[in-house]
Amino acid sequence: MEIFFEGIVLRPWVISDASKKLALIADNKKIADNLRDIFLFLIRLKIARDWLNIILPENNPPRFFAITIK
Repeated sequence: MEIFFEGIVLRPWVISDASKKLALIADNKKIADNLRDIFLFLIRLKIARDWLNIILPENNPPRFFAITIK
């Protein structure tokens, strides 16, 4: 399931998101402070993968979404 807005797409997370920009973007305390309690600040690639492996089994039906911008 994807939800489309003007220039923005909400879509379920996939494990390959960890190696894209999740680790880079999530290494920001301001972002982490505004996300779920289990979201870890100072995230690294392995932690990003571990976090996705925790939420992905629970994400059917989708409840956790990645926000992508064109």
